[in-house]
Amino acid sequence: MAVFLDRPPPADALATVRGRRRETLALGTCEIYVVYADGIPASKLVIPAARTGTARNMNTVAGLAALGDAL
Repeated sequence: MAVFLDRPPPADALATVRGRRRETLALGTCEIYVVYADGIPASKLVIPAARTGTARNMNTVAGLAALGDAL
């Protein structure tokens, strides 16, 4: 999953995450990427820095990128 933000994530974005179990997180330029090892329904992950962003699964992101390439 990718969470798209209006501005770069804060430096402490990963440090403020709560409920983390087997999820993997990474910061992008203006994104937060999350891999849910056990699936989203099983997760208790809370990412305070993602509150102002919009989340999309990677299939949607790939589809939107393909649409953009076709323009």
